Amino acid sequence: TEKARYAWNTGNGTYIFDTSGVGTSFLKSTGATTMFIKDDGNVGIGTTAPTYKLDVYGNGRFYGDGNHLYLRAFSGASTKDAKILFGNDAERFSVGLNASTNDFTIASSNGGTPISFFANYTTGNIGIGTTSPTNILSLGNAAAQKFWIENSANGTVGRALTVAAGGTVTGTADIAGGNLILSSGAGTGTGASTLSFFTGTTLGTGTTLQTLSEKMTILGSGNVGIGTTAPGSKLNVIGQTILGSATSVLESHSQLELTRAGDPYLFFRNTNA
Repeated sequence: TEKARYAWNTGNGTYIFDTSGVGTSFLKSTGATTMFIKDDGNVGIGTTAPTYKLDVYGNGRFYGDGNHLYLRAFSGASTKDAKILFGNDAERFSVGLNASTNDFTIASSNGGTPISFFANYTTGNIGIGTTSPTNILSLGNAAAQKFWIENSANGTVGRALTVAAGGTVTGTADIAGGNLILSSGAGTGTGASTLSFFTGTTLGTGTTLQTLSEKMTILGSGNVGIGTTAPGSKLNVIGQTILGSATSVLESHSQLELTRAGDPYLFFRNTNA
């Protein structure tokens, strides 16, 4: 009974390796099986029990035209994603294209974890934790997020983080630079959002780590608080306020201007009993 055949097809100029569906074929080198072909068409290199079309046990290397590795789903299979899976005997991460949208994804599939990274094919928008990014970079809203630089190593100063709007270049007069806009999220009705500014509270000399605390607050009403997180007026300052230098509370070249519809005035009050 024919188990396998290896032939040259003169019609289209190709080699045929056929297991005829009734057995397995293998190639040996110095007595050891190096390549194994099952009757279902699965090919194993370094294994005699391939469970996929190509199962390789060991390191591999791929070369292509222009050093590209081209991966695509089967022609006409619009519901089949083209992706590479990474994991130890189980899929942990996948990298590839969504078949129906051509969007690029890096996903964690361990226990149904949501998409980790998503690039929209049409808009170019990037999503982290979301598959529907509406801006150039969008974060998922499943939980509060933080964008930061990791803490420095022991004995090393923290690294600066600069957020800058785009600037123009020389050559044309009176061209404005880009505005830098900080915005809290919009709510509905009486729901309010806050813009908060935190810094580390300075301590005495030592190695104790400072605690970050809120130093300035802008409420949804527009009230600004310095030294308070609940400003009751347009500007509410708790603590000493100096106009000018620290040696002169009000210098001759400093100016405090009060403007209102009626008569302007300064109100002084001592809160002590």
